[in-house]
Amino acid sequence: MTGRGSGRFGLTLEALLGLPKNSSKSPDYFGVEIKTKRGNGLQTLFSRTPSSFLDNKDRRGLVTSHGYTDKKKNRTALYTSFSSEGDSLGFSLAVSQSDLMVIRHGTPILRYDHQTIREALLSKHNETVYLTVITKKGEKEKEFCRFDKIVYCKFPSYKKFKSLVTSGKIYLDFTLSISSTGKVKDHGFLWRIYSENLTDLYETTEEV
Repeated sequence: MTGRGSGRFGLTLEALLGLPKNSSKSPDYFGVEIKTKRGNGLQTLFSRTPSSFLDNKDRRGLVTSHGYTDKKKNRTALYTSFSSEGDSLGFSLAVSQSDLMVIRHGTPILRYDHQTIREALLSKHNETVYLTVITKKGEKEKEFCRFDKIVYCKFPSYKKFKSLVTSGKIYLDFTLSISSTGKVKDHGFLWRIYSENLTDLYETTEEV
């Protein structure tokens, strides 16, 4: 295994393919995006900063206005995952004619113009391979993984993406915090989808 955390399976595969570790927004391998997934949880599609902050001017204002106190880590945090159906903090997604909106308690707080999300989806996922990962523990708790199944997907549809947002199948994750020293940390505004709904996003899919 290479690395730690939720990205360790992808890092392991990239190492086996001879790909250097990077944070590029371009596809991974000869124009094909490679995604690893374990279980039936949420799969990250891409990360994009909002087109505009509506009730605050930036990330700091977003966390200050809408975050909560994390006493354990001595910080103000805003970690949540929500769809059009909403979450316990009151955040939800909505589709308008020109935008994807983030709403809290009925008030729009962020917006993404359709072109930004369409470009993110089409540039990152024109061709995508999803590999199912199975893991096991070996001696001294050493972890091993096996890439068990491949689903090859091609031609994502932004029309389908919007429909999945409306039906509550697409999620947006906030991963922000302000430390006790005032530093803003951001692990991305992550657009995600459950693994079981992945094939609903594409025009063509093939299981290998």
